[in-house]
Amino acid sequence: MNNSNGQKLAGKVAIVTGGSRGIGAAITKRLAADGASVAFTYAKGADAAASVVKEIEGRGGKAIAIQADAADADAVKAAVEKAVATFIRRDAGGAETHARRWSHHFDRICRR
Repeated sequence: MNNSNGQKLAGKVAIVTGGSRGIGAAITKRLAADGASVAFTYAKGADAAASVVKEIEGRGGKAIAIQADAADADAVKAAVEKAVATFIRRDAGGAETHARRWSHHFDRICRR
């Protein structure tokens, strides 16, 4: 099912860890091309991350790069919270609801 302009991910938000290089960058760009707003993390290489954001935005997409070590649970949780705050609409408490839901799932997964 496609949403607006034939983009099947229009209106969706995606989060990619390690999205500034290699396969992660390719996935990030594809999600954006399919209409998703994309937040991606990178551990180092701010220039590469900025290049991915610039490319996505140059094609009309939305993306943010967040420096975070994927091995650090607190850093990943903060990255998810930043993505939610950036891309989720803030009407009627929606952002807070989504942030709590993400936080709950993240905490449950990390306790395993």
